[in-house]
This record gives sequence, C-alpha cells and structure tokens, in this order.
Amino acid sequence: LGENHPSLASSYNNIAMIYQAKGELDRTLEYALKTKDIFEQVLGENHPSLATFYNNISMIYRAKGDLARALEYALKDLKISEQVLDENHPDLATSYNNIARIYYDLGDKLVAYDYISKAVEIFENSLGSEHPHTKIAKRFKMQLAMELGKTDEIDPEEALRMLFETLGDMSAEDLKRLLGTEGEEDGDEE
Repeated sequence: LGENHPSLASSYNNIAMIYQAKGELDRTLEYALKTKDIFEQVLGENHPSLATFYNNISMIYRAKGDLARALEYALKDLKISEQVLDENHPDLATSYNNIARIYYDLGDKLVAYDYISKAVEIFENSLGSEHPHTKIAKRFKMQLAMELGKTDEIDPEEALRMLFETLGDMSAEDLKRLLGTEGEEDGDEE
C-alpha cells in the first residue's frame, strides 16, 4: 500500500479510535490527523466523509481544551455539511450543536444560542421532538435561554416536563445530592 492509500487511512482511524477508548487524546489526535491528511488528498475538499473527520478532530481538540482548534475544525465540518447535506439532515444539526457547545465553552453564549437554535429546529424536523438528540439539544437551548435572560422563549410546561424526565433518570442518591438532603434519614421526623 502507498502512503496515501485509503486502507492505510482506515487503519489510522481504527488506531485513533483505540487510543480514544484508552483516553489517550494526544495519540488519538496524532492518528486522526494522519487519517485526515490522507482523506483530504484522496477524497477532495468537499467530501461528506471529510466533514465527519473534521468533526471528530474538533471533538478531540475540545476534549483537550484547545477550543480555538476545536472551532476551526468544527467550522470546516460545517462548511462541507452545509454544501453537501439537505438543510434538514440530522448530521447538519449535529454540526450546529457541536459548534454551539464550543462557543459556549469559549464564553460566547449568544452565538452558542444561535447555533443551538438551528440544531433544535433541524433535529425536530428530521428526527422528531421525542428523539434523544432533539431532547438533549432542547435542554441545552433552554439552559442558554435561562443564562441569557431569554425567559420569554421558554415554554414553562415543556421546561417542567424536561425537568421531570431528567429527574426520573436520576438515582435516589443523586436526587438527594441535588436537593442537598444527602445523609438525612428517610422517614417521618419527630
């Protein structure tokens, strides 16, 4: 195999996934970038698979705390995704969602809110309001709306329903921690 053969890129990608599973982000990034380099040459600059690699690299940089590089690769992903995907494709929503989270991490909540709003709209149109991706994005949008004081954009009934869904997933111990009642005895007080 040549040094730019797609099979070699696939092998590099598999190695990157193994390092990621082991929590070794530097090695993950090393092999993810090798994969990207080959696929940029082989697939061309607007291939949907390249967008996926850019997204993966963005998430590695985000996990490493390098938000500037994370945003750089997330925007490369978005540029391709907007060109090659339908406007209601869930992968496009994922791109918007990831960019929103990077902007949030950078402290730019207003820009994050714009991106998460786009993600929610696409997830609802493509996957429906009950899909887990839609629910997660809606929770984040609601959180941002609260932090930005955009309470007029929050449906109180939906917020309450989402709160109960979240609490329903919590263990009794986690719920006690949240309520600040950890260590108290269950039962009637005298």
